[in-house]
Amino acid sequence: MTSPPTIDSTLWNTISPAAQTAVETLRVLIVDNPRISAPSAFYLAMSLARQGKDDEARRIATEAISRMRPLPLDENNPPAGGANHDDLILWMAYKEVKALLKIDTGSASPSQP
Repeated sequence: MTSPPTIDSTLWNTISPAAQTAVETLRVLIVDNPRISAPSAFYLAMSLARQGKDDEARRIATEAISRMRPLPLDENNPPAGGANHDDLILWMAYKEVKALLKIDTGSASPSQP
């Protein structure tokens, strides 16, 4: 794996095994815990993107987007639609992965109720 330009290669080589462990942990969480499966998928996708695996990252993120709860109708008042703290974390992770991977919301967006 090549080092990202912003991190010294010695540091990158030191943290790379920890990153791989985190990725494998996220893969397990995606399968074993439906309550956090979408946020876990988004964080896994962001980790894979950081490792240069954009195609796999985009595939995982797009699948998670298709299964997630719809975004709130009123973004300034998400609890009005019955959202809770887990939904807020999900929606924040969704926005982050969408921006990082430049996912077109027209082709991959959560369905509205």
